[in-house]
Amino acid sequence: MVWLPDDGVLFTGDVVWSRSTPFCLMGSVTGSLAAIERLRALGAETVVPGHGPVGGAELLEETASYLNWLVEVADSGLRAGRSVLETARTTDLGAWAGLLDAERIVGNLHRSYAELAGAVPGAPIDVAMAFGEMVEFHGGLPVCRA
Repeated sequence: MVWLPDDGVLFTGDVVWSRSTPFCLMGSVTGSLAAIERLRALGAETVVPGHGPVGGAELLEETASYLNWLVEVADSGLRAGRSVLETARTTDLGAWAGLLDAERIVGNLHRSYAELAGAVPGAPIDVAMAFGEMVEFHGGLPVCRA
């Protein structure tokens, strides 16, 4: 991250997303939430996210809201004994349905399931399996927008 206090500009990298589904497969849901909490304290006026249009501090709130919602979905899925893919398929994306790359919920749930099961943030998970399930959830390979 880069903070330009004199300008009130915060570059967040992939901790914060704009109009795109956050993605924590290789990172940490809890770590991202902790980082966002620290970033809030800076009082940025302009936030340059890792992906999507530039915005204000609302981008911090939107990303944190998605991640908190994700943890609730993961917790509910685990308690119900559902697999990650079953949980993703039965989850109403609600407010998040309009974000790009909705299939990322599968990878995010893999990460959140692992953390809720006691894995340390960022612990290795089966990335190939997670990507395979993301493709299955999506109904094929997603379109690359890079």
